[in-house]
Amino acid sequence: MCYAIPLSAARMMSDATGALMDLKPYKPMLGRTIDGLESSTPLTDAARLAVGGRLSAVNGLIPHVLEHGADEARPVHRLRVATRRASAAVALVADRLPGKRVKAVTRALRRLRRSAARVRAADVHAEMLLGRVAAADPRAPALALAAGLTLAERAEAFDRLRRSIEDGAGDDLAGAGRRLLDLMRDRPSLGGEFGPAARAAVTDQMGRARAAAREDLREPDRLHGLRIELKRLRYTIEAVGAVADEIGARPLYALLIDAQDRFGAVNDAVELAHRLAGAHERLASGPAPAPPSVLESLADAARDEEAQARALHESLTRWWPASALAGALRDAGCAPPGARR
Repeated sequence: MCYAIPLSAARMMSDATGALMDLKPYKPMLGRTIDGLESSTPLTDAARLAVGGRLSAVNGLIPHVLEHGADEARPVHRLRVATRRASAAVALVADRLPGKRVKAVTRALRRLRRSAARVRAADVHAEMLLGRVAAADPRAPALALAAGLTLAERAEAFDRLRRSIEDGAGDDLAGAGRRLLDLMRDRPSLGGEFGPAARAAVTDQMGRARAAAREDLREPDRLHGLRIELKRLRYTIEAVGAVADEIGARPLYALLIDAQDRFGAVNDAVELAHRLAGAHERLASGPAPAPPSVLESLADAARDEEAQARALHESLTRWWPASALAGALRDAGCAPPGARR
């Protein structure tokens, strides 16, 4: 998806490149898995490889986001995913390192991720709305107006992301990451091999996902909580690299991909319903209110989207208990409990 929104990013790109130099020795790990990790890899080496590679990937994407993110959806999406993967890599060894250093990195990653998330949400909703307009939806004029508002909000959200980077978000991450990586050298708490730590990380996150699954999933907040824990489990499995095969987590990963699509559909419908309701309120209360027919169409679209979200939610709660993923979590079948880190 492309947008005709101008951006001058030369200075920010220069700043971001300076931040990238701090992590240059680490090969950016942009893919789903991290190459070079084995059970027998010394934990200190594995931690530096995983954390350094993932943080380097985030920093490497920043110049591309500044250059292309105003006009294209994919660069911002890749940045957001990269921050999640980096957080998962840090979490592998977080309880073995000083909390202050870990928090500095996770806080910098969260700052970037939240700024990118607002842009990404607008991208998803604009694509959904414009698709319905192109499909000759009977409410196309109203949906086109909502899409226009969404694109305007997207531009504002990207400008906030750009300013965040300009104000030092990338530099903060690079500096905090470099200090954390330096701290990992010859750290006694990082003794031993990577295999047991990887197994423990996956097992621990499975426990969090199981706990979330025991909640009343008929409640939207509880369903959303499970969605987040499943997403974290997916990124944890990615972070342990080839060791996922050795500890039997790979089959679970495929189930997580499918579940993420199902949970994501519910979330997209809920958020789009809120956006349509907001568009209706904005167009109804402005200095030049939209015609009544347009407002009525927007109100109908919001109600229909709310109904769709409820239907998807109910369908998901019926599917979940008997799903293969729910069974795997209940039985902890993908990996036997490992020694805690």
